[in-house]
Amino acid sequence: MIRLARKSDWPEISRISTRSGYEDYINRIGPGYLEDGEVLVFEESSIQAFAKIEYLMDNSAWFSGLRVDPDYWRNGLGTSLTEAGIERAVEKGCNTVRLLIYEDNFRSLKLVDKLGFKNIRKYTFFEGIPDITTLCKETRQPSGLVNLGWKFARIPETGNFEFPAYNGNGWTFMSTGENTFEILSMGSGPVNFLDGGFTCLSGDMGYKDHHQFVSDEKLSSGFILEKNL
Repeated sequence: MIRLARKSDWPEISRISTRSGYEDYINRIGPGYLEDGEVLVFEESSIQAFAKIEYLMDNSAWFSGLRVDPDYWRNGLGTSLTEAGIERAVEKGCNTVRLLIYEDNFRSLKLVDKLGFKNIRKYTFFEGIPDITTLCKETRQPSGLVNLGWKFARIPETGNFEFPAYNGNGWTFMSTGENTFEILSMGSGPVNFLDGGFTCLSGDMGYKDHHQFVSDEKLSSGFILEKNL
């Protein structure tokens, strides 16, 4: 049975999160993870898997945090939860479902491909954020696919959405959430990066100059995939 999670489900959700093999942000958030959006659980005598859905400003649903207890891998639970999430998004009137999968997660990429998701963009991520105290601030109205704190939405050109941006040495960074930045343009001058938070850049830009600011070991890349409803 698939149902909406309750607050009392947190211990089981936390246990599965720990066992699923990820360096998981879910337990770092704690029980508050259940408060934003909706968490679906698959339950048969006990909770065996869960996933989260959040509803965004562009009438899309963001699907994340799919975790299956290793004791129940290869039983189709990931597929069942993803299909349930799609159905839930349709019920809410969404026109798109979107998600992020890291490029080495071949099992999940294969799953969503079978369900009709299309790869729309590659992003590179790394830990660390620019030291904005050394940069000039402005405001920007972005359009297109925008990272809103690790939930990607499409913002129209006519939308009324302004975000702080920071410039220096040819670089432009946009702050898209708490301790979350996106690189809009890459410069050749030095930029100091601080611990805490994450920065991303679109794979469309390439990152041939990335050695200026982060080592290969700290880089990870993933794909944004979406399915129109």
